[in-house]
Order: sequence, then C-alpha cells, then structure tokens
Amino acid sequence: MGHHATDKKWRVLLAEDSESNRELIELFLENEPVELVWARNGYDAVAAITEAREPFDAVLMDVEMPVMDGLEATSSIRRLEAGRGGSRTPVALLTAHALYEFESKGRAAGCDAFLTKPIRKAKLLEYLGGLFGWSPAE
Repeated sequence: MGHHATDKKWRVLLAEDSESNRELIELFLENEPVELVWARNGYDAVAAITEAREPFDAVLMDVEMPVMDGLEATSSIRRLEAGRGGSRTPVALLTAHALYEFESKGRAAGCDAFLTKPIRKAKLLEYLGGLFGWSPAE
C-alpha cells in the first residue's frame, strides 16, 4: 500500500463496455484501496447506482457504450441524485475524443472531470488521489 490515511476501501463504479479497458483499469488500481464495480453500459451503471446499498465514492464513465451512452447515463444519475436529495457523486468522463468536443456536453450532463483514452495510470491515480485525499501506492 502507498500513503493511505485509512483502511477505507473507496467504491468506484466503472462504466466501460470494453473488457480490455476494464482489465487495464483494474490493473492500475490493484494496489490501491479501491473496490471497483464494473457496469458494461450506461444503463447498467444507472441501475448499479439506483440499487446500491452503499453509495459509490466516484464514477468512471466511458462516453461511447451500447444501450445508453455515458452522457445520457450521467444525466440520469444526476436526476436520480436530485430526486433523492443526496450528495453528488463525482463523475469522470473517459473519452478517446478531443476534450473540446465533449467538455461542454459533458459539463451539461453533469460530469466533473475528463480523462482521455488511452487512460494513463498516473493520470487516473492523480485524479482518484485528489478526490480521496491519498497518494498512490508505489
């Protein structure tokens, strides 16, 4: 383990239709205090948040997925949170597109951050470390 303040496991929902991208992110996070839950598309991500007994601490949301894309799923999550009156879960959009194309759409949908694909380990850990207040494992 790195320099983690607590033994807490942070719950992170990964909405990603690509199994190879999921495996890569799992590999990046294997030594971190993260419980990664995988949803194969936006619809499954919204369902996971709706049915979760414990809230998620963050969402990593792919943009292009079958059934429901990441922007629509993020909008649905924001409506759900507003209806519940609960706290806002940080959502980072994962995109292979140039950020300028998606930033305004992403912000309008309720995304808080943007990570470009291919995802780099250092960037992912920097983002999550900033959210959770820990420095990554070495």
